[in-house]
Amino acid sequence: MKMNAYDNKILIVDDNPKNLQVAMNILKDYNVIYAQSGEKALELVSENDFDLILLDIVMPTMDGFKVCEILKSDDKTKDIPIIFLTVKDDEKDIVKGLEAGAVDYLTKPFYSEVLLKRVELHLQLATSFKELTSLNENLNDIVSRQIEDIRKKDQILFKQSKMLAISEMIDMMSEQLTYPLGLIKIQNQGLELKLLNDLITNDDIEQSIKVTNEQLNYLDMSIDDFKSFFKQDAQKDTINLNVMVDRVLLFFKDTLIKEKIEVSVKGDVYLKVDFVNSELKHVLMKLIFNTLYLLKTDNQNKKKIDILFEEEEEYIQLYIQSNIKNVDYFELNELFEKNDININDTTELNLGLQLVKTLVEKNFSTIHIEKRNDNISYSIRFYK
Repeated sequence: MKMNAYDNKILIVDDNPKNLQVAMNILKDYNVIYAQSGEKALELVSENDFDLILLDIVMPTMDGFKVCEILKSDDKTKDIPIIFLTVKDDEKDIVKGLEAGAVDYLTKPFYSEVLLKRVELHLQLATSFKELTSLNENLNDIVSRQIEDIRKKDQILFKQSKMLAISEMIDMMSEQLTYPLGLIKIQNQGLELKLLNDLITNDDIEQSIKVTNEQLNYLDMSIDDFKSFFKQDAQKDTINLNVMVDRVLLFFKDTLIKEKIEVSVKGDVYLKVDFVNSELKHVLMKLIFNTLYLLKTDNQNKKKIDILFEEEEEYIQLYIQSNIKNVDYFELNELFEKNDININDTTELNLGLQLVKTLVEKNFSTIHIEKRNDNISYSIRFYK
């Protein structure tokens, strides 16, 4: 809606009554208030909201430069445009006035059309500035709300991903823990038969205790890993990559034997990375789990998984590669970005890869899929 001229409140400051009268007659269509001293001008500004100030430079007690300096130093008044009124047209005075914060200057005596056009121009500019400031503030609010919405969505997604990881880890644990529990059961049944037939020996008992303790230690380790994965205050650890890889492969031992998959681990056995222990184990378990899934569906006579780690100057590189043929690694890379979560479906290949990427980046590392020597390879870069 277009404003009427009278809606604009203008303050004219001049110690000369004749100059005030001339200016007020020219600006009769505006809402004009006057002051005959710098002190009075400051008092009126504190009581009113002015859209523009016409300020005389040469005044007794407090000149226009001082008044302008005070107004520009106050956050409440610093944005009010000021036009200096002066009988001086000396270049130094003009520059001094503009440097003090004035937007323009007018020399006295006034030319009616010039004064009107200058006032109209700076009122329009001031209005535009206010609108832009308001728009910027609104945009900042909108952006802040959108960022907060994104943050909340990311939190929800991360929680959903962790719920998904719980389901997936339970499924894997249920399958893999069957192997150690089965060994313990077989040992106990064998002892029971020998005991019934009075054939049991000390060696039988010692062997059974050894096997049982090994499998119980493995069960304890797996349960501890499961519990620690979801701790909120987990701290980074310095982890030996070779030891961690061995622990993860032990978890898949039964499947590797059953599927006749050959595994090799190469690299410096002393290489260490900084990572949250349980999170790194989950990342490696998920990547090997998906690799096994792909190998099961691939028509290969000799299935292989090669795990390599190398040290560079600024990072340590880990590769988990396999001789899978029937897969598009470009599509696999896209799975790291896939955010749609289906907790009821625990068979999809991409299940958990988005969480894997989140965990890797959370630990200041990167992950992607590449082709190495005609093999598909998950590549993790741990920055030092």
